[in-house]
Amino acid sequence: GDFGLARVPDTTSWPMTTSPAGTRGYMAPELWRVGAQYDAPCDVYSLGVTGLELLTGGLAPQGLSQRADIPPQLKELLLSMVQHEPTRRPNIIGCHQGFVKIGQIEYLKRQAQVAAAKWEAQAREAQAAAAREAQAREAQAAAAREAQARGEQERQENARKAREQEAREREARQQRQARQQ
Repeated sequence: GDFGLARVPDTTSWPMTTSPAGTRGYMAPELWRVGAQYDAPCDVYSLGVTGLELLTGGLAPQGLSQRADIPPQLKELLLSMVQHEPTRRPNIIGCHQGFVKIGQIEYLKRQAQVAAAKWEAQAREAQAAAAREAQAREAQAAAAREAQARGEQERQENARKAREQEAREREARQQRQARQQ
């Protein structure tokens, strides 16, 4: 539970305690003044400190500057939530809108990264397909050159055989003529 500290906002019921209670680092600074009233800016402060601790491991806002992986919009929102002056903190609706906007920005960034990755994969596939196509064309050209070379060898072989046949026939005619004389 709430240890008797909670009350419904804008009601006349009061918590069971009249003094501020909680963990000092998470409580808004104004709650440590005598006669302090707990209100919504106190919740904003506590949420901001909780966010700082979740992201940096500590309660100090300076820890955000050491984290390059945290979106700048989130850093800005958290820093505004932990302002010591309550009037400088965003209201609950402002916090909500800020978180929604950051979520949308991060979602769009992820979508852009996914789209870029898909495009890069498609580009790599297109390059691979073009390389395969070029290899196929080169293989066809090599096969055509080989076929042409074989054809040339066959033509030369046939021409040689024809010359040899012609020479044999000529020799046979000469021998027949020599016998007839």
